[in-house]
Amino acid sequence: AEEEAERAADEERERKGREREEMRRRAADKAAGGGAAEPEQWWLSYNVTRGDASGREVAKWRARLLRFEKIAKATVAGGERENALRLAAQARQKIQQLTGEEEE
Repeated sequence: AEEEAERAADEERERKGREREEMRRRAADKAAGGGAAEPEQWWLSYNVTRGDASGREVAKWRARLLRFEKIAKATVAGGERENALRLAAQARQKIQQLTGEEEE
């Protein structure tokens, strides 16, 4: 029983150690990413003035397009790549739709 308790304590220490390492890795990733604001979401601070709400919408869809293209290039999973490519195509269509409406 004593050995079993000691083994359980060792496993608990290992689990906590892995959790600490994961937390450190996530903190390092977040710090490397720039911290507070995601660069892909720069459009959130886009000022809507002079009735230019469509400009923010186009900026938002362009940011989505870039994000999906980046995912499609970086991923190794086939299903994830297909999904990212499909969403990128939808984003391109939406950008064309929005920019086409502005030109009319």
